[in-house]
Amino acid sequence: MSENLGNVSGELTLDSLLMRTGPLADVLKEDMTWPEIASKLKEVFFHGDYFQSLPGEDQATYVAELCTVYYVHGKGAVTKELDDAKYTDQIPAVADFLEEFMKANGQWGYIGKQDWFTSGEHAIAIDVNYYPDRSGFKEFPIFHKDTGGNNIFVNLIFDNEKEIEATEWFADTKQPSTKRAEWQKKLLPQSHLDELDRLRIALRQRFGETDEVSGGISTGKYTYVSWVDDLIWHSTPSTSKRVEYTAAAALASYQGLDSTLEDDFECFDQELKVKILGVEILGTIAECTETHLHNWLNENKLTAQDISFDRSKEAWKALYRGNDGHARYSKDAEERAKSPWRITGEYSEATAKDSRLEGSSSIEETPVGLSQRRRADSLDKNREALEKVRVANVGVPRSFLRTWVRILPMNSSELNDVDLNLQ
Repeated sequence: MSENLGNVSGELTLDSLLMRTGPLADVLKEDMTWPEIASKLKEVFFHGDYFQSLPGEDQATYVAELCTVYYVHGKGAVTKELDDAKYTDQIPAVADFLEEFMKANGQWGYIGKQDWFTSGEHAIAIDVNYYPDRSGFKEFPIFHKDTGGNNIFVNLIFDNEKEIEATEWFADTKQPSTKRAEWQKKLLPQSHLDELDRLRIALRQRFGETDEVSGGISTGKYTYVSWVDDLIWHSTPSTSKRVEYTAAAALASYQGLDSTLEDDFECFDQELKVKILGVEILGTIAECTETHLHNWLNENKLTAQDISFDRSKEAWKALYRGNDGHARYSKDAEERAKSPWRITGEYSEATAKDSRLEGSSSIEETPVGLSQRRRADSLDKNREALEKVRVANVGVPRSFLRTWVRILPMNSSELNDVDLNLQ
């Protein structure tokens, strides 16, 4: 069943486009060129000599960079082929297919109504990559966002003929970190930033603080998943359970974290059999309003989203060192443990460094609220279902197209070598 969340009246708002998934035929009806395109891409990039010659760990991370398609209001599309385009003749067909898909799923309808686009002040850049095989992710899920902070939509289009692992996700209802907010002001139209702020307030009313993480398995042939990147935390599905944390476990980690503060600020919990990250523990303690850490952040005009690796060390030095610090840490851990507390996993990237964006840097945030949420796929019945899907797909590559739909100001240096003067 297609999961079209948001405004059911069909009005083209970011709210209505928050997260959509289902069989591609639900969107494109009978007019589908994807099966033929997918077959040709798979023949080159999965069955091809280069991919098959890669070690298994390299196959698991390989991405074929195909093209970026640029759009300016009132002018034709311009396609810039990337490194791996030389291996296939499908680039024009891919670009045409994605344009029709984005029209059908409402993304172009939304973009076409925005003043920042119709005024000619901003262009749209659609990055197109092909993943030959992303199968069997076993680790704890790492919830993150895509690109360097100027991404509006993400689309995944799978080459599947039966049930497949798709995407786990939950709505991001919190304001971005100070660092991310400052960076995005340099990249995005103010009206778009205002719309994101408005929707975060609305989403806080729609989604509870402890709703389950959704997603996982998609049914139907040729699945698609589309979302608004700034308003969603997402991850590759995983059957691994996130460890439930306690005040006792936090106290057991105190010495290990304190002794590594000047280094990697992490330790290994022998009882739980997991690595404990200082930034992860402080990031989740900061969510609790009754903690010394929460108050310290308020005094410094910061929020839980601002707990980066460096700031977690700064907060530890300010609050948790020495006998008094140990007492404060113990009190904060006890307060935090009064509500559900689960390990959030490795560092979560909210903004990736992008060579095309001058001054960009990787910005990590602990996804606020994740530690209080149960992943739907970690429930026993859903884990069993996910394992069955994996068994049924053994030997079948989990192949898909991924697109990043980015907003670019017309004075962006990225556009310097792109001829946008098509009529």
